[in-house]
Amino acid sequence: MSTSKSKRRICAQGARIGLAFAALGFCVGCDDEAALKMFRDTAASSIQQGIGSILDGVLEGVFAVVQMGDDAATQEEQATAGGG
Repeated sequence: MSTSKSKRRICAQGARIGLAFAALGFCVGCDDEAALKMFRDTAASSIQQGIGSILDGVLEGVFAVVQMGDDAATQEEQATAGGG
């Protein structure tokens, strides 16, 4: 995942949360329960996407470490085979 893609996701999530707060502010005629439900629905999707982004980053990191370990082992085998 590229850095610009991550930044766009974070900005989109921030915008959603901002819109949720704005909706709460404009909901003067709404009762508290309706406003809280609207906020929870909006915040839940943003939180879910945020957790998904974090897990994607962790998985990418794990795969990168494993791949680097495999590359290092291959280079070590090649050096050993070439030197003997």
